[in-house]
Amino acid sequence: AFFDMDKTVLRIDTLRSWIAYQRESGEISTIDLMRGMYWGILYRLALTSFDAMENSFSTLAGESEYDLTQKGKRWFQECVEHEISSDAIKAIEHHRQRREKIVLITGSTQYTPEALSAMLNIDHTLCSRLEVVDGKFTGRLESRCYGEHKVTAAEEFAQLHGIDLDKSTFYSDSYLDLPMLNRVNTPVVVNPDWRLKRHAKKAGWQTEYWS
Repeated sequence: AFFDMDKTVLRIDTLRSWIAYQRESGEISTIDLMRGMYWGILYRLALTSFDAMENSFSTLAGESEYDLTQKGKRWFQECVEHEISSDAIKAIEHHRQRREKIVLITGSTQYTPEALSAMLNIDHTLCSRLEVVDGKFTGRLESRCYGEHKVTAAEEFAQLHGIDLDKSTFYSDSYLDLPMLNRVNTPVVVNPDWRLKRHAKKAGWQTEYWS
């Protein structure tokens, strides 16, 4: 069973939450806040691609991974831990009781999904990864896990662990996850954005609203 993170296992969009947290702590300007929110909204509405947003990672070039992860831990504790969906926890436990492998799969970079997986005892995390050399960010992505890249990551994981994706389930809220939703046997639409809601209705997919 594969689970998306934002607006699925979590009730929030972590990108928007992180940007707002940085603004509140005075680490970014109001202009940077608005720019980040703008791109985040376009991405969530599937009006732009993650590829188009990758140049934003260049601003991290030269920054210390340790320093950023320490800030990230504080943000996670203050803004993310209490936003885990109770319905997601029930769904995860349902699949765990059936002795199925549980996989958190998300386009987000490694730090938040790995922390969330540790908290929920999820053994496997597939995510995008920021490149780090000598303890500093290069401003580039080492690997990608969104759109078609998410399918590639899932297929590689499935081959490695002897999993049949044609017998697997994937939970997601986003139209951008359509490739992965189409790849598995059982797509489950959770708190869908408007484009996914429309598509799911036409396709006859199961739709759930989690809190």
